[in-house]
Amino acid sequence: MRTFLKQLILFLVLSGMLLIMVGCGGGGGGGGNGGGLDEAAIKLDIEKRIKSFKAAVEAYDVKGMLGFLEESAADPLTIVEGENKYSKSYETLETELKGDEHNQLYWRKPPSEGGNGYTLLMEVLEIAYGSITASGAFATVFFIIIEAAEDPEIPGQVTDQGDMVCEMVKAGGTWYCRKMTIHFEPVEAGASSAGSSAPSILYQVASKGGSSTGRTGGFGFGRFDFE
Repeated sequence: MRTFLKQLILFLVLSGMLLIMVGCGGGGGGGGNGGGLDEAAIKLDIEKRIKSFKAAVEAYDVKGMLGFLEESAADPLTIVEGENKYSKSYETLETELKGDEHNQLYWRKPPSEGGNGYTLLMEVLEIAYGSITASGAFATVFFIIIEAAEDPEIPGQVTDQGDMVCEMVKAGGTWYCRKMTIHFEPVEAGASSAGSSAPSILYQVASKGGSSTGRTGGFGFGRFDFE
């Protein structure tokens, strides 16, 4: 009988200790996430990747731009402008970006080196997140594109605006964009980055898709053409 009581007491003590341990480690109330989904950290990681893409666009860094995308995705880019819609495979996008790389980098050189002192700034206005999980999320990036040049002298012009809807996935500890849909909205030609009227300039307002009727390939950012 005494042996049974000892075993019962031992069982109750161990059970109580287990309940205490579970209670301390559980995901109850309070400021911690209790091992749950840390959305703030996920948003920060995705934002860093978006900013790296932004920097690559501004510098026309082909490797950096493509590195933002999931290479194995089917048609990772779709461009929507008005009633026009174009989808591109990774291979097509890579070919277009590399095909325009020489011009883009040459234009960015200062006039002292024979270039145009061209700059393209992608200003990220806001990032909205949705459907966040540990391995996936949607990020909608609202942006404007500001272009300028030194030779010919062209002040900053808002030449593009819209949003990018990015389906983000995490693979191998890194966030990639599996599917990017860019919606371009109309911009008043000649509008300055300060919002006032600027000297009129000549830039080709063309379809973004890189088709036979359009000038711009790649992601479609920017309208200046110095050729």
